[in-house]
Amino acid sequence: QKTVSAEQLGDAVTATLPLLVTTKTKEDIPVPLIRPVGGYERDISANYQAPLSYVRYHRATPEELKTTLEYVLDEEDEMWLAKNSKFGGAVAVQRKLPNQDSTSTSFCAPPPRLAPELFEKMLDLLEKETGFESIITTSKAEDVFAQEIPELFRLFPTKKTQQQQQQSSKSPIHGVTAKQVLTDVYTYWMQKRSRLKRPLFRRFWPVTSTDDTNPHLVFRPREKEKYKLRKKRQNDMDAYRKMKQLRQDFDTLRAVLNLIRQREQTSHLHLQLQIEWHRQELFQLLDTSGSYDRQITLKFSPLSKAKRQNDGPAQETSLNKESIQELLTVPNVFDVQGHAGGRGNKNRQ
Repeated sequence: QKTVSAEQLGDAVTATLPLLVTTKTKEDIPVPLIRPVGGYERDISANYQAPLSYVRYHRATPEELKTTLEYVLDEEDEMWLAKNSKFGGAVAVQRKLPNQDSTSTSFCAPPPRLAPELFEKMLDLLEKETGFESIITTSKAEDVFAQEIPELFRLFPTKKTQQQQQQSSKSPIHGVTAKQVLTDVYTYWMQKRSRLKRPLFRRFWPVTSTDDTNPHLVFRPREKEKYKLRKKRQNDMDAYRKMKQLRQDFDTLRAVLNLIRQREQTSHLHLQLQIEWHRQELFQLLDTSGSYDRQITLKFSPLSKAKRQNDGPAQETSLNKESIQELLTVPNVFDVQGHAGGRGNKNRQ
């Protein structure tokens, strides 16, 4: 049999260990790229000074909000505009002129497209004109667009203008009118509002109820604090009974605390008595001169005080008779039997 050393065995285990350990998948963590800006030091001066006051937010007035473009297109709006085949990104760039044969290569001008800025302004006006009131109608929206966005009607002709152009050219003109653009944008805006179930502007949202448990609805109104301790003082019989009951409760608490203190002092006295008794027992067992019997005799004999002083002082003790008597006297605070008897007498009466 071939022997294997410990070193060879360890090398074999080390070689097979990577096969047993499962390989971990590397997580794709995005790392931001940092690149220096060439003209940063030239354009941005290093003389910044911290302001002495806090940054104050100026809340816009209703007049300023009307002239400010608040709405910003999101990804859904841009996708809808890009897929629109009438006036969006899906409009054909080239369209063959009518009444031309297949061999002709003349093409008409590309149809107009609705710019994202105009689309953004249209949605902004629809939201502002609706506000907290009922939803604006298409006829009223057309009047608002004619007054606020005149470039929309210059880009897309009205039906009347289209008819005039058709009569002058004596050929049918196929194009998108401003009314069609308004109708499509209005329908998209209504569908988006109904899908979100709320206005597109945050300031037009209804106030979230405090009882609503939906975690996605935030900005609940802060509950008003109720100052329960600042009630108006009432000098009536009910308040008097409450104060009297409170006084009795405090008196009972004081009596219980005094009894607890007396119990602890009695326990301490009991310990001192045991120590004193132990000392006297030791003194009796160890003293052979008979001085203890003589002190007891002098203590209870009808001798004068001078005679006792001449014979020597008696055994001193740290206990006092008056203090012991005071501790053993328990005050009659909770007279349960007395109250029970009184109630019984009252019931018998």
